[in-house]
Amino acid sequence: MPIVQQMAFCTTRILVETESEAVGVGTGFFFAFTIPNDEKFIATVITNRHVVKDATRLLFQITRADADQRPMVGNVTTVIVEDVAGTCVNHPDPEVDLCALPIGHVIAQAEAQGRKLFIQYLAKSLIPSPDQNLTVLQEVVMVGYPTGLYDTVNHLPIFRKGIAATAPLVDYCGRKEFMIDAAVFQGSSGSPVFLWGPGIIEDPNTILSGGVRVALIGILRALPVSEVKGKIKIIPVPTGLEAVPVTQMPINLGLVIQAKRLLEFEPIFDEMLKRPTPSP
Repeated sequence: MPIVQQMAFCTTRILVETESEAVGVGTGFFFAFTIPNDEKFIATVITNRHVVKDATRLLFQITRADADQRPMVGNVTTVIVEDVAGTCVNHPDPEVDLCALPIGHVIAQAEAQGRKLFIQYLAKSLIPSPDQNLTVLQEVVMVGYPTGLYDTVNHLPIFRKGIAATAPLVDYCGRKEFMIDAAVFQGSSGSPVFLWGPGIIEDPNTILSGGVRVALIGILRALPVSEVKGKIKIIPVPTGLEAVPVTQMPINLGLVIQAKRLLEFEPIFDEMLKRPTPSP
């Protein structure tokens, strides 16, 4: 499957339910944490911490697979996470708006019921190394569900294109973040941001496909808005489906967490993988 098609199956639309019965929407993507030289891995959904902060239940729609492990486009199953607080693993730095939701148990449950799932996991190998020369103005692609929109028949996400407004590996304002020049709306929280463009990079951490280079460079977390008085303010990307007040106007920029911050989850999941499996 071409890499661009694989990217269509690496995300999931997250429906967020709260005690107040309010429903929000955000974006998550599948990421596999592994132990070096080990076949074990932990399947997770990565999203922003603020997406699931007040959630009592999360619902994901995942495309089903046929007997040959090919995607049955338009045929989905709903995976439900009930104990959000007990399941969510927050980034070890409380200032980093990231969390990981281990979902291996709910995937295993679905498949035990005969519902095979087609999931394209992103992994550490897609994250660029620090010595790569990723400059400003390079093309980027963001995959997600802006304002909750998606292909409701085929259950596929929306792709949006832009450019790196600041250098992706240079810490913006002293934080491990960078800016993209792209339209960002509520529902896009947690969207993976990929480097995308023609060319060949001889680097083991970058996928090469038909002269196109792809790398996971970040996770969208917030957008600058212009208030009525002209003040520029950084706010978390809203998750609700209601309209954003006109007093706060997006200025077509997005604030993105550098993908290398995902690696800071590794010690947590290494410990989880090393724990002995309880006897039945």
